[in-house]
Amino acid sequence: SVEFCIPWPVVWMLEDNEVERFSATASGHDGYRKLRFALTYSAIFVGLVVVHPAKDFYVEKFGAHPLAMGALFFVVSFCAPLAEIVSGRLQDQEALAWLFPVEKWGRKAPWLLTHICLLCVGAGAIYLPPSRDPVVLHAWFFFVSLLLFWSISTCTIAFESARHEIYRYNEERSSFEIWCKFATVLGMFSGVLPLLVLLANAAFVLRVLMACVFVLLIVVFALQATPIWMEASS
Repeated sequence: SVEFCIPWPVVWMLEDNEVERFSATASGHDGYRKLRFALTYSAIFVGLVVVHPAKDFYVEKFGAHPLAMGALFFVVSFCAPLAEIVSGRLQDQEALAWLFPVEKWGRKAPWLLTHICLLCVGAGAIYLPPSRDPVVLHAWFFFVSLLLFWSISTCTIAFESARHEIYRYNEERSSFEIWCKFATVLGMFSGVLPLLVLLANAAFVLRVLMACVFVLLIVVFALQATPIWMEASS
């Protein structure tokens, strides 16, 4: 375990008993561990970068109907806030506790682990429709986009809740916010590069290759933080 050192200005402002209490309840994370935890955000933003241009990509590269795609994207966008409400309620009720005991996994790790996997499925599948048939094409976009937005919403809610459970003091939360900003930029930059390749050339081989890149990025960024997710157990 990593020892947490209280900055001397904080020590100076606290009484002896408060220093003791602060040390006992602080996370114990050094900068490296905070970076690992923040990289969860990178995985989430890779998913966001992947899903947002999908509507225009389907119209331009796959010949989907513009009006139909606009309507479908409107429905998906309308469902996204509802997904956040439902996901938040399910997490509060610990709906996955039957499969991932809270005593072992904590409260948020099950949601992050399962939905990072779903995020990988969606990111890998969104640009690989099984057919150019109009019905199949539009249905594929609709359901995979729903899966992506559900996964992104659930991961974001679980991550935000976990960070507040792990970092109980404003000092730690403030320092962690810097790592989150870095992780956000890293995730967006990492997702944009392979997406630019697809926008330039949508050949099947390249779409398969870039789908693998999307999945690999999400896995590398997120799953290494699983032990840290499990610390959110209160």
